[in-house]
Amino acid sequence: MDFYIVDVFSRGKYTGNQLAVFMENQEVSSEEMQTVAKEMNFADYYGIPEDMATGSSNECLAAYLLKYRYFGTEKVDMRVEQGYEINRPSLIHIQAEKVASKINVSVGGKVESIASGKWIVS
Repeated sequence: MDFYIVDVFSRGKYTGNQLAVFMENQEVSSEEMQTVAKEMNFADYYGIPEDMATGSSNECLAAYLLKYRYFGTEKVDMRVEQGYEINRPSLIHIQAEKVASKINVSVGGKVESIASGKWIVS
């Protein structure tokens, strides 16, 4: 599938979030789009080729897909793979449902932990 990488939420190149855009005229079934989603979360400007796992960006994606009825349904159930390009594979499961005027999103999955820490609040 052909796609374009565009900068969003910015006024210039490499200053915002990069987004992969797939053109609508491509014949991709709703089932194909829901079965395999690959999150391309790049930050090349900062030398980060890919984010290994981002539940927050994926839940926003699910809410967007529901709000604009991308698949023509009131529910989205996606499996997102991230981190494979940097040898830190993560599998994220996203379930979202539109109920009345609200969108409920659940995020879960499996990641490869590489660090931990503590927040010190004073």
